[in-house]
Amino acid sequence: MQAGNTVNIKCCNNAVRSRQFGFDAAQALLATDAKGFNADDGMQLVKPKTPFKPNSTEHWPDMGLHCSVALPDWKAEDGTPDVVTRAMEKVAGRQIQLAVDPTSWHFLEGTPANDQATGLVFYLAAFLDEPSQERVAQLRTELGLGAIKNNPHLSLAGVAPSDGNFIAFRQRFCRPRPPAGALPVPYPQIAVQHAFNVNECVAMMA
Repeated sequence: MQAGNTVNIKCCNNAVRSRQFGFDAAQALLATDAKGFNADDGMQLVKPKTPFKPNSTEHWPDMGLHCSVALPDWKAEDGTPDVVTRAMEKVAGRQIQLAVDPTSWHFLEGTPANDQATGLVFYLAAFLDEPSQERVAQLRTELGLGAIKNNPHLSLAGVAPSDGNFIAFRQRFCRPRPPAGALPVPYPQIAVQHAFNVNECVAMMA
């Protein structure tokens, strides 16, 4: 456990090594089922970087592969936002065993404002199995936080445009953004989104 501006369960004390582990695991998953990932279609697999600190181009420290327990921009099911305090450091150093469900991994869209900082548009996320999700829920209760709708996961790697053009990449592969406060729905696969005009829709229905 590590507490600070967030509360996370990190998977290794060596951030570089754990990022490489996640990247290798992501490559193995894509080799089995690409789920729309296609290096020949202008996308590449990358190691995630951390967002920038507020009003800065300085990255937050990277703890490597981790599972988030509390984030300032998360809200509990009752609408109460997470508040990360120094008191939460009481869990720092605790050892917690987690496992992922090997059949449950999807792409999660990152926040557009973080594209340049994180260096990606989608996270390749492996979701925790049910016992591990319950451990995260119990830990949040201990910290005085409510139940969350977010599905705890490990961001193994990221998907980024090969040419660095995040705007064009999002126009091709991302759905319309959900309303503010709505929980983003994972992408079962990456698929080109077609923006049909009215005349095209009428022609298709005729």
